[in-house]
Amino acid sequence: MQANGTFAASVITAITAQNTVAVTDAFELPLSLIRSQLEAVTSDFEVAATKTGMLSSIGIIETVSQAVSDMGLRPLVVDPVMISKSGFFLVEGRCGGSTHEADAPSRRLYTKRSRGGAFGGGRHPDRTGRP
Repeated sequence: MQANGTFAASVITAITAQNTVAVTDAFELPLSLIRSQLEAVTSDFEVAATKTGMLSSIGIIETVSQAVSDMGLRPLVVDPVMISKSGFFLVEGRCGGSTHEADAPSRRLYTKRSRGGAFGGGRHPDRTGRP
């Protein structure tokens, strides 16, 4: 990427315990640290595009959505990561639809994962997979 004059940067919202088989635990970082990371990354260079990933709680979704709005981060790709390949739920059950609602006015591109029901069948499981 750098050879083409582009750079990538990340803002970490949560960390996971995982191996090659499964995610076994997740821990959300404090909202203030997430906002501070966003401010640090955007102050370092001009951001040409932004993509979301694992936004695991209502508070994180709101924090990121507000920062995207405040900082004018466009275009925005919303790619919600909600369930690991091994079946571990990476989001709180009540925030499945929030990725659609919180940033709908500014969203420019949907990904396949952001279409339709977050968990199917209207179920909102907790992180263990229990409804």
